This record gives sequence, C-alpha cells and structure tokens, in this order.
Amino acid sequence: MATSPPGSGGDIVNVCVPKFGKVCTPCNANAECEAPGNSGARCVDLGSAGAFCGIACVANDDCPTGYECKESKDVAGGTSKQCVVKDGGDCACGESAKAMELSTKCYVVSGNMKCEGTRTCLADGHPGAPPGGGLSPCLAPVPDVEACDAKDNDCDGVTDEDTCDDKNPCTDDRA
Repeated sequence: MATSPPGSGGDIVNVCVPKFGKVCTPCNANAECEAPGNSGARCVDLGSAGAFCGIACVANDDCPTGYECKESKDVAGGTSKQCVVKDGGDCACGESAKAMELSTKCYVVSGNMKCEGTRTCLADGHPGAPPGGGLSPCLAPVPDVEACDAKDNDCDGVTDEDTCDDKNPCTDDRA
C-alpha cells in the first residue's frame, strides 16, 4: 500500500497544457495571455488591428510554424520577444476563440483623429462574421470633423465643441 509523505495532503497530478494554445488569441491585458508554463506571454499591441496573445521566445525556433520571434510592444507599454505572425500578418481566430467570442480593442484613424471600437472572433453565420467565421472588422465609427449634431464625430470625448455657437449669448447653442 502506497502512502503519501507526511503533510503532503494528497496525490500529485500532472496536467498537460498546449504550449501555443493562446497564441494569436484576441486580448486586452497581459494576464489574458499567460498560462501555466508560459508566464512570459504578453498581449501584443498591433496598433489599429487590435491586440493578440504572443508567446515568450528567444529565437524563431521557439515559435510555431508561420510565426517569428520578434521584439514586441505589449498593451501595458513593455517590450519583450514574442512569437508573432511572420511578416506582420494577421492573426486568425481559433475555434475556441470563436466559441467564446473573444474580442480586442481596435481603432480607425482619419488624419489626426482616432475612434476606438472592437474586433470579435465570430463563428460562421453569426451576424458580422466574415465568410467561414473569424475576426470581424473593427467596429468603430470613422472619425470626422465635429458637427453640430449631438454626436462626438471626432471621438475626442467631447460632443459638438465650438460647432453650435451662433455667437448670440441669448440662445442655447445645442443641436
């Protein structure tokens, strides 16, 4: 009869975790990418396209096929070497990301104006999903010059600034 060492409290259990299980998964924070055995994974900031999980690496041989080990900026502003899609390619949504409808922040730029939105992994047939399923386009308004219409057209957090002023102090300058 086998016994556990005194004070151990039970049996040892080993769990296998896929090394590349979260690579290219949409994310918004580094903690979303970390997994047992890969605490160095980061949520890599890909600019207007959004942010996606990388995998800590030292050289290209540490990465799955189609990926390269590259110095990358994460969403918290740090930099580290991460496995990312080769040549700046786009991440594809895995089946689990589609099932969980994982999303990432993205943005649309026009001149010096920027409007934030989201991109979501969607299954085939879901409204807004591309044919066959996958990552939606960035759902953000296209920034425009401010107009007197009760909307934040330039996405700066202020609505109708200076656009509705009729220069008459006796009137309400709202749309």
